[in-house]
Amino acid sequence: MTTGDRTKKLIEALAFEMSEGTGPALTIAVCDSPTERLSLMSELQAKLTAQGKDITSIGAREMRSNFFQRLQKAVASGTLRPVSFLGLEELSSASKQRFFQELNFRRDALMALKIPILIWVSSGDLSLFAAHAPDFWSRRTAVHYFTTDSTKQLIKRLFAESSPETGKHKETDVVPHAIRTTISSEKALYRCLCNRK
Repeated sequence: MTTGDRTKKLIEALAFEMSEGTGPALTIAVCDSPTERLSLMSELQAKLTAQGKDITSIGAREMRSNFFQRLQKAVASGTLRPVSFLGLEELSSASKQRFFQELNFRRDALMALKIPILIWVSSGDLSLFAAHAPDFWSRRTAVHYFTTDSTKQLIKRLFAESSPETGKHKETDVVPHAIRTTISSEKALYRCLCNRK
Protein backbone atom coordinates (compact mmCIF):
# COMPACT_ATOMS: atom_id res chain seq x y z
CA MET A 1 0.00 0.00 0.00
CA THR A 2 1.42 3.39 -0.95
CA THR A 3 1.62 6.30 1.46
CA GLY A 4 -1.12 8.10 -0.51
CA ASP A 5 -3.44 5.09 -0.27
CA ARG A 6 -2.74 4.76 3.46
CA THR A 7 -3.44 8.47 4.01
CA LYS A 8 -6.68 8.23 2.03
CA LYS A 9 -7.85 5.30 4.17
CA LEU A 10 -6.97 7.17 7.36
CA ILE A 11 -8.88 10.26 6.20
CA GLU A 12 -11.89 8.05 5.41
CA ALA A 13 -11.65 6.52 8.90
CA LEU A 14 -11.48 10.00 10.46
CA ALA A 15 -14.46 11.17 8.41
CA PHE A 16 -16.44 8.13 9.55
CA GLU A 17 -15.57 8.74 13.21
CA MET A 18 -16.42 12.44 12.94
CA SER A 19 -19.78 11.91 11.21
CA GLU A 20 -21.26 8.62 12.39
CA GLY A 21 -22.64 7.37 15.66
CA THR A 22 -24.70 8.93 18.40
CA GLY A 23 -22.16 8.95 21.20
CA PRO A 24 -18.89 10.67 21.87
CA ALA A 25 -15.73 9.73 20.00
CA LEU A 26 -12.36 10.95 21.22
CA THR A 27 -9.97 10.58 18.31
CA ILE A 28 -6.32 11.56 18.19
CA ALA A 29 -4.55 12.23 14.88
CA VAL A 30 -0.75 12.20 15.00
CA CYS A 31 1.09 14.22 12.35
CA ASP A 32 4.51 15.83 12.72
CA SER A 33 4.26 18.37 9.90
CA PRO A 34 2.08 21.44 10.58
CA THR A 35 1.71 21.98 6.84
CA GLU A 36 0.62 18.39 6.26
CA ARG A 37 -1.72 18.64 9.25
CA LEU A 38 -3.51 21.62 7.67
CA SER A 39 -3.72 19.77 4.36
CA LEU A 40 -5.15 16.66 6.03
CA MET A 41 -7.67 18.78 7.94
CA SER A 42 -8.74 20.41 4.66
CA GLU A 43 -9.21 16.95 3.09
CA LEU A 44 -11.27 15.86 6.09
CA GLN A 45 -13.36 19.05 5.95
CA ALA A 46 -14.02 18.52 2.21
CA LYS A 47 -15.06 14.91 2.80
CA LEU A 48 -17.45 15.92 5.59
CA THR A 49 -18.84 18.84 3.55
CA ALA A 50 -19.57 16.40 0.70
CA GLN A 51 -21.62 14.40 3.23
CA GLY A 52 -23.50 17.54 4.29
CA LYS A 53 -21.72 17.70 7.65
CA ASP A 54 -19.49 20.32 9.20
CA ILE A 55 -16.85 20.50 11.90
CA THR A 56 -15.93 23.22 14.39
CA SER A 57 -12.21 24.00 14.49
CA ILE A 58 -10.66 25.31 17.68
CA GLY A 59 -7.23 26.85 17.22
CA ALA A 60 -4.30 27.72 19.47
CA ARG A 61 -5.74 31.04 20.66
CA GLU A 62 -8.89 29.37 21.99
CA MET A 63 -6.86 26.49 23.44
CA ARG A 64 -4.91 29.06 25.48
CA SER A 65 -8.12 30.60 26.82
CA ASN A 66 -11.39 28.87 27.67
CA PHE A 67 -12.24 26.56 24.77
CA PHE A 68 -14.93 24.92 26.88
CA GLN A 69 -16.85 28.21 27.07
CA ARG A 70 -17.14 28.21 23.26
CA LEU A 71 -18.52 24.67 23.34
CA GLN A 72 -21.04 25.63 26.02
CA LYS A 73 -22.24 28.58 23.89
CA ALA A 74 -22.66 26.23 20.92
CA VAL A 75 -24.74 23.87 23.08
CA ALA A 76 -26.91 26.77 24.27
CA SER A 77 -27.47 28.01 20.72
CA GLY A 78 -28.08 24.54 19.29
CA THR A 79 -25.14 24.79 16.87
CA LEU A 80 -22.84 22.21 18.44
CA ARG A 81 -20.98 20.15 15.82
CA PRO A 82 -18.03 17.74 15.93
CA VAL A 83 -14.91 19.54 17.16
CA SER A 84 -11.32 19.54 15.93
CA PHE A 85 -8.46 20.98 17.98
CA LEU A 86 -5.75 22.10 15.57
CA GLY A 87 -2.67 24.27 16.20
CA LEU A 88 -1.17 22.71 19.30
CA GLU A 89 2.33 23.33 17.89
CA GLU A 90 1.74 27.08 18.32
CA LEU A 91 1.42 26.71 22.10
CA SER A 92 4.30 26.95 24.56
CA SER A 93 5.10 23.87 26.65
CA ALA A 94 3.31 25.39 29.64
CA SER A 95 0.22 26.21 27.54
CA LYS A 96 0.15 22.68 26.12
CA GLN A 97 0.35 21.28 29.64
CA ARG A 98 -2.53 23.52 30.79
CA PHE A 99 -4.60 22.54 27.73
CA PHE A 100 -4.08 18.82 28.38
CA GLN A 101 -4.90 19.28 32.06
CA GLU A 102 -8.07 21.18 31.11
CA LEU A 103 -9.10 18.32 28.79
CA ASN A 104 -8.50 15.90 31.64
CA PHE A 105 -10.45 18.03 34.13
CA ARG A 106 -13.38 18.51 31.69
CA ARG A 107 -13.43 14.91 30.41
CA ASP A 108 -16.85 14.04 31.84
CA ALA A 109 -18.41 17.28 30.58
CA LEU A 110 -16.86 16.72 27.14
CA MET A 111 -18.20 13.14 27.04
CA ALA A 112 -21.64 14.45 28.04
CA LEU A 113 -21.69 16.62 24.88
CA LYS A 114 -21.98 13.36 22.88
CA ILE A 115 -20.04 14.71 19.92
CA PRO A 116 -16.93 13.48 18.12
CA ILE A 117 -13.76 15.27 19.20
CA LEU A 118 -10.56 15.18 17.14
CA ILE A 119 -7.24 16.37 18.54
CA TRP A 120 -4.26 16.85 16.22
CA VAL A 121 -0.86 16.33 17.90
CA SER A 122 2.73 15.72 16.88
CA SER A 123 4.36 12.45 17.88
CA GLY A 124 6.54 14.50 20.25
CA ASP A 125 3.45 15.78 22.11
CA LEU A 126 1.83 12.35 22.33
CA SER A 127 3.60 11.29 25.55
CA LEU A 128 3.00 14.75 27.04
CA PHE A 129 -0.71 14.32 26.26
CA ALA A 130 -0.85 10.89 27.94
CA ALA A 131 1.06 12.16 30.98
CA HIS A 132 -0.99 15.33 31.58
CA ALA A 133 -4.43 13.99 30.62
CA PRO A 134 -4.34 10.32 31.64
CA ASP A 135 -8.07 9.98 32.30
CA PHE A 136 -9.01 11.75 29.06
CA TRP A 137 -6.37 9.67 27.23
CA SER A 138 -7.87 6.44 28.57
CA ARG A 139 -11.22 7.32 26.93
CA ARG A 140 -9.79 7.76 23.42
CA THR A 141 -11.56 5.72 20.76
CA ALA A 142 -8.79 5.80 18.15
CA VAL A 143 -5.31 7.09 17.41
CA HIS A 144 -4.43 7.59 13.73
CA TYR A 145 -0.79 8.05 12.74
CA PHE A 146 -0.11 10.25 9.71
CA THR A 147 3.64 9.80 10.01
CA THR A 148 6.18 8.19 7.74
CA ASP A 149 8.18 6.68 10.61
CA SER A 150 8.28 2.95 10.99
CA THR A 151 6.76 1.61 14.18
CA LYS A 152 10.24 0.89 15.55
CA GLN A 153 11.40 4.47 14.86
CA LEU A 154 8.25 5.95 16.40
CA ILE A 155 8.55 3.90 19.60
CA LYS A 156 12.24 4.78 19.90
CA ARG A 157 11.47 8.49 19.48
CA LEU A 158 8.57 8.44 21.95
CA PHE A 159 10.61 6.72 24.64
CA ALA A 160 13.97 8.38 24.16
CA GLU A 161 15.46 11.81 24.41
CA SER A 162 18.30 13.34 22.47
CA SER A 163 21.67 13.89 24.07
CA PRO A 164 22.88 17.43 23.26
CA GLU A 165 26.54 16.30 23.08
CA THR A 166 26.13 13.49 20.54
CA GLY A 167 22.75 14.20 18.99
CA LYS A 168 22.02 10.50 19.46
CA HIS A 169 19.11 9.18 21.44
CA LYS A 170 19.60 7.96 24.96
CA GLU A 171 16.98 5.90 26.70
CA THR A 172 15.11 7.51 29.60
CA ASP A 173 12.90 6.21 32.34
CA VAL A 174 9.60 7.50 30.90
CA VAL A 175 7.11 5.64 33.10
CA PRO A 176 8.29 7.11 36.44
CA HIS A 177 8.41 10.56 34.83
CA ALA A 178 4.84 10.14 33.52
CA ILE A 179 3.66 8.99 36.95
CA ARG A 180 5.35 11.96 38.68
CA THR A 181 3.80 14.32 36.14
CA THR A 182 0.34 12.78 36.63
CA ILE A 183 0.58 12.96 40.41
CA SER A 184 1.82 16.55 40.20
CA SER A 185 -1.15 17.45 37.99
CA GLU A 186 -3.57 15.78 40.38
CA LYS A 187 -2.03 17.66 43.33
CA ALA A 188 -2.38 20.95 41.47
CA LEU A 189 -6.02 20.15 40.70
CA TYR A 190 -6.65 19.23 44.34
CA ARG A 191 -5.11 22.51 45.55
CA CYS A 192 -7.19 24.42 43.02
CA LEU A 193 -10.41 22.74 44.16
CA CYS A 194 -9.58 23.25 47.83
CA ASN A 195 -8.99 26.97 47.24
CA ARG A 196 -12.44 27.38 45.64
CA LYS A 197 -14.23 27.02 49.00
